[in-house]
Amino acid sequence: GIAQQEGIQLKDYPTIRHCINFALNNAGAASAAPVAAPAPAAQPAPAAAPQATVAPAVTPVAQPAPVAAPAAVAPVAAKPTAALDEATVTKEVVAMVAEKTGYPEDMLDLDLDMEADLGIDTVKQAELFAAMREHYGIAQQEGIQLKDYPTIRHCINFALNNAGAASAASVAAPAPAAQPASQATVAAQATVAPAAETAPAAQAPAQPVVVERDNGLPKIHVATVQEAVPAADKVEKPSEDMLTTNPTAPIKLHESLAERPEREGYAGEHCHEKKLRSVTVVAPAPLSERENRRLSKDRTVLIFADNSQLIKAYTEECKELGVKYHVFTTLKTRSKNTTIVNWESYEETEAALKEYAAEDPNIQGIVYLLGASVKKFDKKASPHAELTKYVMPLFIALRVFEKGLSNRADADTFFAVNTKIDGTFGYTTDEEFNPISGALTGGVTCYRKDVYERTGAIGKLLDFEPTATPDEMAQKTMDEVLHGDMRLMIGTRGGERSTILSVPVRLDRSQKRFDLAGKTVIFTGAGRGIGAMLSQKLAAQYKSKIIVLDIIEIQEKTPLWATMNEAELAALKKQIWEDLKADPTKKATPVLLERAFGRVKDSITLYNNLQKLCELGSEVEYYHCDVMNSSMVKEVCTKIKAKNGRVDGLIHFAGLERSKLIYDKDPAEYYRIFDVKATSFASFLANNIVREKGFFAFASSIAGKYGNLGQSDYASANDYLAKSAFSLTNQGYRGIAIAMSAYKNVGMGVRAGVETFLRSNGVDFVDPEDGMQIFLDEIVYGDVPEIVLTGSLGRLDWDHQHRLEMDEIVPTGAQNAPKGGDDNANGGSGSSAPVTPAQQAVPAADAFNATHFLGNVSSLQKGAEIHLEKEFNLDSDPYLADHAIEGTPYVPGVMGIETFMETANALLGQVPQGLKDVHFYLPIKLLRNRPQAVRVIGKASGNEASMEIESDFINSKGVKMGNTRRHFTAKTLGSFTSTWESVKAEAMSGLNGAYAVTKEEIYKKYFHGPSFQVLGGIVRVDKHSSLAVYNTTPRPQWNDCPRTLLANPMLIEAAFQCCGFQDMSIEHKMTLPDGIAEVAVFNRQVPPAQLYLYGVSRGNTADGKTLHDAYVFDAQGNVWVEIHGYQAIGQ
Repeated sequence: GIAQQEGIQLKDYPTIRHCINFALNNAGAASAAPVAAPAPAAQPAPAAAPQATVAPAVTPVAQPAPVAAPAAVAPVAAKPTAALDEATVTKEVVAMVAEKTGYPEDMLDLDLDMEADLGIDTVKQAELFAAMREHYGIAQQEGIQLKDYPTIRHCINFALNNAGAASAASVAAPAPAAQPASQATVAAQATVAPAAETAPAAQAPAQPVVVERDNGLPKIHVATVQEAVPAADKVEKPSEDMLTTNPTAPIKLHESLAERPEREGYAGEHCHEKKLRSVTVVAPAPLSERENRRLSKDRTVLIFADNSQLIKAYTEECKELGVKYHVFTTLKTRSKNTTIVNWESYEETEAALKEYAAEDPNIQGIVYLLGASVKKFDKKASPHAELTKYVMPLFIALRVFEKGLSNRADADTFFAVNTKIDGTFGYTTDEEFNPISGALTGGVTCYRKDVYERTGAIGKLLDFEPTATPDEMAQKTMDEVLHGDMRLMIGTRGGERSTILSVPVRLDRSQKRFDLAGKTVIFTGAGRGIGAMLSQKLAAQYKSKIIVLDIIEIQEKTPLWATMNEAELAALKKQIWEDLKADPTKKATPVLLERAFGRVKDSITLYNNLQKLCELGSEVEYYHCDVMNSSMVKEVCTKIKAKNGRVDGLIHFAGLERSKLIYDKDPAEYYRIFDVKATSFASFLANNIVREKGFFAFASSIAGKYGNLGQSDYASANDYLAKSAFSLTNQGYRGIAIAMSAYKNVGMGVRAGVETFLRSNGVDFVDPEDGMQIFLDEIVYGDVPEIVLTGSLGRLDWDHQHRLEMDEIVPTGAQNAPKGGDDNANGGSGSSAPVTPAQQAVPAADAFNATHFLGNVSSLQKGAEIHLEKEFNLDSDPYLADHAIEGTPYVPGVMGIETFMETANALLGQVPQGLKDVHFYLPIKLLRNRPQAVRVIGKASGNEASMEIESDFINSKGVKMGNTRRHFTAKTLGSFTSTWESVKAEAMSGLNGAYAVTKEEIYKKYFHGPSFQVLGGIVRVDKHSSLAVYNTTPRPQWNDCPRTLLANPMLIEAAFQCCGFQDMSIEHKMTLPDGIAEVAVFNRQVPPAQLYLYGVSRGNTADGKTLHDAYVFDAQGNVWVEIHGYQAIGQ
């Protein structure tokens, strides 16, 4: 009976001896809280005797409430038990360790390190402490950490020193008086204790525990973090009680199909029904409220930078704020506030920072700008060396200056990081970029949590466009530090504060984009676990030739070992142990035994999987290869190319993970975990092993997306691969990174205690059959560089970036939609009907004349590709004067739609029915009323085309400034399902009613001039829908003569304005077009003087945009234009 104690931390009890000492020192200590008297364990109580109420066996939540004792049992002070005998506790604790690990007791030397020599991870150490507390009555203690109890002997001493210490609180009198347990009794208890535990974490030391992970599985912190909040809302600071709460505290869970039970023999056939696939998007994140944080005038802000202009901008900003600063740089300078550092040497960087910290340890913040000066990607460059230069200085600084960041008495301490990819962390650029930026951003997502957990300092990560000025970067960064919410990732593209969200999107499997049938694929990490499962699916479904590269070695005896039964393998293990003990050159330890026997088991597993791949119909090659050895990779690639030529693709599953907070992490371990994923991939790329237009598929992790305590090295490696997928895609390869979550019955899912930790934090476990089928399908059918493969992430997702609660987007053509589910993609109505022939777009006889927006066609390959240049100016496009905001003309989005329709007609030789996936990224402005030239690029694939409008910024001297700007994008619409019939009756009711809002009232609020005043009035508007009347504009769009148009753009404009007025009336905000899921044009004739518009609100998207469907129709109920999924963004 060891009572709960405040402050005990697992790291203080790393060995079995520590645990034994803990039991000896604490056994018999009274509990701090009142508890009911237990019934006698050995015999039933007499019938007449009152018995204490026994609490049901449920998982405890936070601080369990005291259990009420019956009135007949009065609380009394607990009596300490007699001191425990060291020999007894030693035997008991050793028995507990043997139970937890499966090692024979004779292997458990008391002075072996529990982690290094016995392989006991922090989960098992936590469980061991829980067992000791429960059975020896050791109270909770402040400040105890696992690292201070590295051996079994340390644990024994802990028990000896704490057993019997009475707590301050009273307890109910126990039914028989507490006596020192006999050796036999305690030994028996020790062996059954783990099985009896319902929630080991509830009894673990107060130090929040980090759970280790294997095979790409996430590691969850026991402490509670913040509940999910909408993206547009302020992200709150995690409260102190949330960070110390028991892991079984309630968490709001979203209904998820991720863990739906399946029949035996299930092979993932229902995977796409389970809402496991999410796609990452850029979303606005405006501040709803500005914070007011403090900086001290007496404490230093450290600036890490190698760009003189950035240094100048940030030092000036510090001066403006009245704070001290010190610069670390490689640039030679005589400034007294500067230290010159060699970033390319970890040791020299660490020495320089420690030398400074000796003089000024009490810093208040770190501004880290090395990520904003990353060089262009060079596939011959070493990611290992780039990690040292661009990432590790921050890792070192956060460790060295922990004390200063922990001191928040007179300042709100922080660290802020800048990158300069595209202003959205690489999610919008189509340019090649250096993925080492991902090593920094991925690491920072974890640094943020490690640092906040240890010091309370906040973290900020801002990505800027390449054109951003140093002054702009300094001002926005420091404003974010002082006034931003708790959100980590902040994009700045186009002057808009944004962030990254992942939203559920069904994979469209109607067309293969990369058929794997008969292809040759290199596969790393296919020897065991989920990698082996994926390789078997690849073989079974596509019969690809699979070239397996693995560090696991198939030895000469492996075929023999593969035939052994369990008894024979046990005898082999015993013989290995005897051989180890007979070796005079090293000390035999259980860890050495497990490593040696593990090589045997891994060899058997790999051998059996290779045999299975052959049985499934694949041709198989195997090469023993340590992917961290670049020379070995080069040699293997040379052999592969000599036999097979360049392969069709690489599936990169190799990886390591070892979770520790940055303060406890060995830098060599950081490099090793990074290299096995990132540097090894670079070796494959440098050896040119994958053919042009081939694919690279990476097994990534949610740790690199959302961050996790103790996984900074793993996150750096995984986000390096994720950014590589984007960069490869921009180079013409098929690049895909799959950020995976926890899997059932694989890796951590089969380890005692871990499942409890993860589930109590709201994390779903994915069926590996589902996960690997989704992974394989993504290679074949997918068209995005990254997906997130997970169910609910619960508390792991601090900033609520994974929007599982959103309705799944089901693109046209997506197969296997959930039965009974919402089949309407992009917010369509619940009832739908196929388009009837009468509704199909009528071919326009004058489509040949629709050329106004084509401008000058610079190149055209019919059915393949088109490039054209169009200049917007007030002479040729006079309507622009009526579409101006604060005097600056903006090219209307609807004229972008018309441009795309004319481009598609020229490229494909036919007028498309409409467009889909329309995005208005960046407005096209006529600054100072000067003409603006744009380029339109269209590429065809079969009968469909994808198009975009881009431009360059040319200054007054005719010089191009910055990168190319991407304005609008769209694809041609294939099949379309109308939803008009489901809303027709409601839409056509009251068409002749009086106007609720007149035209004059509308255009007092709208900025549109006469040629864009398309609304005659609003008939009705409420939170569900709006009905308006279209009228021919008072002034034509062109003064000379009308143009032949294919999209009827002014009808689409009327629909936009109708929905926008509903936003203004209900949401109380002005909105502008942001995108359209689908727009179909059924009639391209010149509209009559009057039509009607019906807008249906579909609510708001996860990032705060309003969502609508809209219909343009005549008095007879004929639809002219139909729009699904119109998104509008607030101004």
